[in-house]
Amino acid sequence: MKKRKNIVKSILCIVLAILLATGNSEWAFAENDGKAQDVSEDRENLKIRKTEQQKKEEYLESAGIARNSDGEMISNEYLEFMVNSSGRFTIGNVEGNPDYTSDNNKILLFGHSSPGTSFSTILIQSGRNEVMDFIFKANDNTYDKDGQTVTSLMNAVGSFGSGEAYNFTIIQLLEFVKGSSGIADTVRISYKITNNGSLSQKAGVRIMLDTMLANNDDAPFKVVGYDNVTSELELRESNVPSSYQVYDNLDDPTTIATGTLYLQNDRRPDKVQFARWDYIEDTLYNYAVGGREFGDTAVGIYFDPVVLEASASTSVCIYYGVNSSLSSTDSNVVIENLTDTQFAVLVFDSLSQRYLSGAEVAMEGRTANTDENGIAVFDNCKDIDGKNVAVKVKKERYDEIEVQRQVLCGSFTGIGIVSQGYDLEEPAILSAVLQSGNDMYDLLTTCVLLCQDLVQTKMRYSIS
Repeated sequence: MKKRKNIVKSILCIVLAILLATGNSEWAFAENDGKAQDVSEDRENLKIRKTEQQKKEEYLESAGIARNSDGEMISNEYLEFMVNSSGRFTIGNVEGNPDYTSDNNKILLFGHSSPGTSFSTILIQSGRNEVMDFIFKANDNTYDKDGQTVTSLMNAVGSFGSGEAYNFTIIQLLEFVKGSSGIADTVRISYKITNNGSLSQKAGVRIMLDTMLANNDDAPFKVVGYDNVTSELELRESNVPSSYQVYDNLDDPTTIATGTLYLQNDRRPDKVQFARWDYIEDTLYNYAVGGREFGDTAVGIYFDPVVLEASASTSVCIYYGVNSSLSSTDSNVVIENLTDTQFAVLVFDSLSQRYLSGAEVAMEGRTANTDENGIAVFDNCKDIDGKNVAVKVKKERYDEIEVQRQVLCGSFTGIGIVSQGYDLEEPAILSAVLQSGNDMYDLLTTCVLLCQDLVQTKMRYSIS
C-alpha cells in the first residue's frame, strides 16, 4: 500500500510539472483557494492598464500634447513634485504615508515626473461680458530648492474682440505644507491673479488634475456623502466637500492620495468635478459632466470669476498629497465652539472608522480622555500653539501609539489607532459593504448593522 501511495505521488508530481511547463499553472492551482487565479487576474489587470497607458501616450502624441521634464524636481522625505518650463506639474510619493510601505515611490498624478496632462486655465471677462480663457503657461520659473518652492509667472496681455485691453499677471506657486498629520506630506498649489490694467474686469481659475495612483490611471475616488465615486460627479457651492480621496484600488489599495479643496481661511471652490480626463482635457474652462463611467480619471476644481478693480488681486489654492491623518478618517468632521486657546484630538478606529470614547490622550504634560464622540479637548494650549509635539493615545485592546502633530489652537487633528494584533503594512480597511442581491449597504457609514445576514451574504471590503 505504501509503495502504491508513492507511485501515485510520483504521477501527481509529473502531471503537475507538465501542467506548469505548458503554462497551465492557473488550472493546476485552481483548487488552491483561487490564489493562482488571483495572480492571473492581477497580471491581466496590469496588462490592461499598460495598454490603457499606451493608448493615452498615443493620444497625447496625436493631440500634440507635449510632456517634458525640463524643470527641476523638488522633494522632501515624503513627496516630490516636478514643474516644467511651461509651469505644468506632477506629484509623486517618496516615502509617502509613513504608516505603511506599500505607497513608497508611487505616483499621484499621471506622467510623474514628466508633466503635461494636468493643467490650469485662467478665465477673464471684460466689462462688456466678453469672455476669454487660456491655459496657464509660464513666461518664467523660479526654482528654490532650499525653500522647496517653485514660482511660475505668466503675463497675460492682449485685448478682447471689442478692443478692450486686458493686462493680468498670474503667479502659480507650488510648495510643501504640513497636513493635519503635522508632517510636510502635502503640496499646496496656489494662484494669485493681479489686474494690471486700468479697467474693472473679472478673473477665475480652473485647476485640472490628471489623477493616477500607482499604476492605475482610472483611479477611483471616495467623497464624503457619496462613498465610492466611479462615474462622473459634479458638486457645487455648499455641496463642495473640504476634501476627497483617490485610490489605486478600492478593494485592496496600496496607494491613497488626499485632495483638500479648502481650509478654514481659504476661498471655497464654487464647483468640483470628478471627471473623465479624456473629456475634460478637451475643454479650456467650462465642462459638462455626463455621468460617464470612468476610464481615465481627473478632478476639475473651479473658482468662478470675481471682479478685480485696477491693481486688485485675488488668490486661490488647493492641496494635494498624502495628508496621512486625513487619509484615514472623515476630513469633513467639524468640532465646534473651540476657543483660540483650545486644541482637540479626534481618536478613531483605523479599521472601522468609528470614533472612540474612553481613549487617553497625552501631550506636553497634559492628559485628556475622549468623550462619546471620540473628542479629547485640551485647554490653555497657547504656550504650544504652532509647535510640533508628541501625542500619545492609549485605549484598552488597542495598540498604544505616539505620533507627531502640530498644535494649532482653535482646531483639531485626527489620530487613528489599531486593534491589538493587526499589522498595518498596507492602508487600513475602513469600511465594509454588505451585498444582498443587487443592493449594497455600507455597514459603517450608514450603520446598517445586519450581522445576522453576514453568514448568508457576500462581503467585500473597501477603504473609506
